[in-house]
Amino acid sequence: MAHPIKRTTRIPSVNTRVTSSKSHRRPHPARALFDHTFDTCLVLNNRGRCVDANRAACALLGYSRAELVCLSMLELTPSAHAETARALLHALTMRRATRGDYQLVTKARRVIDVEYRAVANTVPGKHLVILREHSDCPDAQAQVRAALREKQVLLREIHHRVKNNLNVVAGLLELQANMAADTQAQDAFIESQKRIHAMALLHETLYQSPNLERIQIADYIHDLISYLQTAHTPDGDVDVLVQVDPVILNLDTATLCGLIINEWMTNAFKYAFTDTAPPPRENWRIAVTLKHHTDSITLHVRDNGVGLPPGFNWQHPHTLGLQLVGLFAQQLGGELRLLAEPGTAWAITFPAPPEYPRDGFGLTERN
Repeated sequence: MAHPIKRTTRIPSVNTRVTSSKSHRRPHPARALFDHTFDTCLVLNNRGRCVDANRAACALLGYSRAELVCLSMLELTPSAHAETARALLHALTMRRATRGDYQLVTKARRVIDVEYRAVANTVPGKHLVILREHSDCPDAQAQVRAALREKQVLLREIHHRVKNNLNVVAGLLELQANMAADTQAQDAFIESQKRIHAMALLHETLYQSPNLERIQIADYIHDLISYLQTAHTPDGDVDVLVQVDPVILNLDTATLCGLIINEWMTNAFKYAFTDTAPPPRENWRIAVTLKHHTDSITLHVRDNGVGLPPGFNWQHPHTLGLQLVGLFAQQLGGELRLLAEPGTAWAITFPAPPEYPRDGFGLTERN
């Protein structure tokens, strides 16, 4: 007799069902990373609507995830920056990664400054936008301001000490000149003293300036000429006319300009004027001009004295002062010229630093 075939059905245990249910509910590792990252993350579709957000986004913007997925990027952006939002969405729809600064509006209508990085098409038709709030911690800002003040104090002290040290050297040269028996040696010491004083005066001007890296050249030139005029003509026999455009120069360029003026004016005071040749003493005059052009600066010093001696080779001079002027002109990248005017007229034209325009850009107000 044939026995009937027994069919058995295996019924999973309760424990098996529970385990399977738990495994089904376990989040994907990528989802866990998305939710627990500290950066604000939004997922947008091609229309710019938020389709997902992580916990950091909810905490920053004050919305629940259910509320955020009902909003578009335009609705999370201040109206004044709507074009920025449209540009971001356009870049994403064109599958271009982009980054930059942005502003978001929270549920409490507070505007937050953030920086963003957007990755297009992380999943077909979906784009990831990662946002990070700019640090506006008052303590950090205070630390930066304190560091800047410390740097300014340090730079100011450096200029002050350099000025004092140069003045000490100038004083030693003056003492050495007084002790020298040779007149030619005395003149050499005194001329070197004036060159050093010209550099010391520049550091003094910077020490007193609100900006420690750039100098208003007009102030420095007026002070330098006043010093030279007092040193060479204490009775004021020579009138000095000064016309200087308000140009801002860095320390190196201003130093070279000051040294060139020192050499030209020293030569004019020493050799241009004599009572045995015209003009008469009451008409002795030196003019100093500095003109700012579109892309260049011209420094011009002229006197109405007796002029240079016949046959003087100014392009290959034998005097130290004019040799130095040629070297300084090369360092400025300028063109040195002797002009055909009554008396002696020198000019040098050199490139104008584009970062220091004539309107005084970069100066800070005095406290």
